[in-house]
Amino acid sequence: MQKWTAGISIWIALLISSVSLLGLPLFSENNDAQFGEQNIDEIYSSARSSLSWSLSAGGFDYDEILDLVVSGNGETYVAGKFTSAISYGDEGGLQATGMANDVDFFVGKISTNNTWDWIVGGGSSGGEDSINAIDITPEGEIVVSGLFCMGSVGNACQLEISGLTATSKGADENEGNAFIAKLDQNGSWQWVETFGSDFDETIIDIAVDTFGDIYISALHRGMMSVGGNDLVAGEEETSMAYLRMDENGTWDLVKQIMSSGGIEPFGAICEAPGGNMYLIGTYMTELLFDPDMVESVGMADVFVALMLNNGSSSWVRSAGGLGDDFAKDCDTNSTGALTIVGSIDNSANFGNETNITPSGWIDAFIATIDYNGNWVGAEAVGGVGWEEFNGVKMTSNDETIVVGRMGNAFNLSQFPLTSAGGSDTLLAQRGENGSWQWALSGGGPNDDFGVSVDLRDNAPISANSFSGTASFSGAENTSQGDTDFAIWGYAQDVDGDGITDGEDNCLQTSNPDQSDLDLDGEGDACEDDTDGDGLMNGDDDCPIGQTGWFSNSQSDHDGDGCLDAAEDLD
Repeated sequence: MQKWTAGISIWIALLISSVSLLGLPLFSENNDAQFGEQNIDEIYSSARSSLSWSLSAGGFDYDEILDLVVSGNGETYVAGKFTSAISYGDEGGLQATGMANDVDFFVGKISTNNTWDWIVGGGSSGGEDSINAIDITPEGEIVVSGLFCMGSVGNACQLEISGLTATSKGADENEGNAFIAKLDQNGSWQWVETFGSDFDETIIDIAVDTFGDIYISALHRGMMSVGGNDLVAGEEETSMAYLRMDENGTWDLVKQIMSSGGIEPFGAICEAPGGNMYLIGTYMTELLFDPDMVESVGMADVFVALMLNNGSSSWVRSAGGLGDDFAKDCDTNSTGALTIVGSIDNSANFGNETNITPSGWIDAFIATIDYNGNWVGAEAVGGVGWEEFNGVKMTSNDETIVVGRMGNAFNLSQFPLTSAGGSDTLLAQRGENGSWQWALSGGGPNDDFGVSVDLRDNAPISANSFSGTASFSGAENTSQGDTDFAIWGYAQDVDGDGITDGEDNCLQTSNPDQSDLDLDGEGDACEDDTDGDGLMNGDDDCPIGQTGWFSNSQSDHDGDGCLDAAEDLD
């Protein structure tokens, strides 16, 4: 894997020249979203304003973005796979190890000013290579997990990464193997560790906890070797490996999760309180955590488990119905409760009291379960077509940002969503109380969809796949070949007060000063009980009085909302 330089190969030079002659762009870099005829980078509408950007990259074949993460400093890191070659920015690009028709992986960095900083990659010349999941350590380094040499059964094959020693798969007879690697913030590879089985593997997710430990969930068939530990599974049905290593790449936890009907390639890992982790996924028939076991109701069902630091499960819960129910992503809110998103194609139960039903073919779902394993609620979202949520992120105010796919126009609560054709990206925000606060679609006439989402300053940045032309809140993108990818940064100011919604403590009410007398996170301009004493403003004689107390017969003898000890004169 090398970065392009002038004249690196004749066939790429000719390819670039032919595109230039045709007048086609080699990249798309859109930082000036359009709202009507106005450039809105620095303009706020009195009714509704957005500040949006998109940035795309790709080549002349099929390229796929598979995950995205935003650092604490606001840099965005993306990962996926590309075919033959990929270009980005003004002059940057990568060439696959095996050149034409070879599929390699990439990792890219986008700066805080929404331009490409770098893209690096690696892979093999004898099989397909991909990075399926990415996360960031507390020190700001990047960890990734993916697959290499896939489809190379019967042939020798090596993983090649710049600056590191080439690594062979376990045996020539293997279908391919999995890897985990670390990069620094400049894109330099630090180390790589491989693991795998005789058959194919699937990387579900990677997650880094507060302490820097790295967790991986992966699927396998047959015996999987991980750091000298062997996990045994049947050759027909897939099992899950739940793995952990320290920040230096040393394995310290290997656990197997079995299913008689197999485990589907959908799920995630999310940090839970107390140094524990949530593990979600999708299974068939029955799932054995040893000693916990759950059974599916119909086809594929959702599972969620609280995994303790020692690798055992505190509890395991299942949800679903007679159809296929897929868990795609999760995130934890400030109380430690977990929000899960995915899709359903039939009525599904989330606990004993919550049943949801799709409006049409396939609907997205959003569900919440608390730290003790109690389902809190669930909602189906969609119209007559295929809708799904693929990514979710909680804001600091416990609002929920979701991204996914919509197949047809439909109304999400009071927000009409239009389709540009094919499938489109669906991006929306849900309030802490469960009401939808905004929703919008993005894309073009072909099949486009959102893959993953993270936050910068509480505003969403999403990873999207698109083909042909696609518009994301006014920022236009054109693919170079079959399928490219776009990173969409979206922020809006619904009430026009100059504070973007992710940072605004009164989403629907203009309050530029953001005053919050009782420091409860809700601005004074939109709060019914400004001083937080338990009395509504209309019943409170001291509505902006003392804070940090609650009105009762001992503190407020006449119930007028004025603290007897400090502000009540009668």
